[in-house]
Amino acid sequence: MTTLTTTTPDIEPLRAKWGWIVALGVVYFIVGLIALGSVVTATVASVFVVGIMMIIAGVAEVIGAFQVKGWGKFVLWLALGALYILAGFATFQNPLLAATVLTLMLGAALVVSVILVAATAARAHHALWRRALLVIGALACAGLVAKPFVSAGERSAHSGGSASEALLSDRWISQAAALCKDASLPRLQCLRLDRDRTTVARYLLEHGGRGQRVYIGAGRHDRLLVNDVTLYFAAEAIAPTRWHDLHPGVQTTRETQAEMIAEFEARPLAFVVLNNEWDDRQEPNDSARSSGVTLLDDWLRDRFRPVLKAGSLTVLAPATTAVQAPQLPSASPPSSTPPSPPAPPR
Repeated sequence: MTTLTTTTPDIEPLRAKWGWIVALGVVYFIVGLIALGSVVTATVASVFVVGIMMIIAGVAEVIGAFQVKGWGKFVLWLALGALYILAGFATFQNPLLAATVLTLMLGAALVVSVILVAATAARAHHALWRRALLVIGALACAGLVAKPFVSAGERSAHSGGSASEALLSDRWISQAAALCKDASLPRLQCLRLDRDRTTVARYLLEHGGRGQRVYIGAGRHDRLLVNDVTLYFAAEAIAPTRWHDLHPGVQTTRETQAEMIAEFEARPLAFVVLNNEWDDRQEPNDSARSSGVTLLDDWLRDRFRPVLKAGSLTVLAPATTAVQAPQLPSASPPSSTPPSPPAPPR
């Protein structure tokens, strides 16, 4: 009779170091919990680690190229090493793009692994191995199927919208018919803006803003954080100044604001859209300080009147063609028909 033993000489060294192995497992567990608490930081850190490893591998490939015989192998190893090094530095230059590429590669590898596991399970003769492989394949399939729902839940929690709306906006099903029904914004078919920006873009398109000079700026221009220029594209509007992309320390100066006003006066504006969403947000640097220059804000206030308000966005029309209504139409709650423009004063 042959007795099977559970110990082999190969694992005896591991038994002597079991404490270190358990400690390593605990460290991995803690790091995993930290990563779950800060997914963005963990993603960037993982990308940097991958970049460092690619650079190290590239250097090793280049060194190895000088130790092989034959020009063919030398050129191949040298080219691979150079590509590894370039890819490593590319991850440092654009970690978010690198994270996207790595995620796509991981997803593709997961799909391939499911196929290989299924094929291996079908050829396995031992029932225990077959069950184990089928369980692994089922878990991998569950991960692929659950991805859109997990992403939708995360976006719903951050945006405050419903999980079903977030699910429809998932990149995996971005071509779903539900996203392509609204033809009132031709440039945004099968894509989505938030409700307020969609309302403003539709208003501009339906009230003569298409192909016209529309200034899209911040609620205040003496202190700037960021400016959203997506409405230029969504409303098919023309940027009326070369200074349309707002930056602190540039458009907050008197000289730049005076140049912008000169451009606006030389070629009049059809509409102005001001967004106060970031007016009260600050970064820990000099951009948080007001420049004290209100030249552009005063000019806009004197010559334009509000005609539509949608959340943090306010649409203004020239004072000669718009009157200020006591109650502005709002996008919250949304209306099925956009508000009509006010009649010009007589």
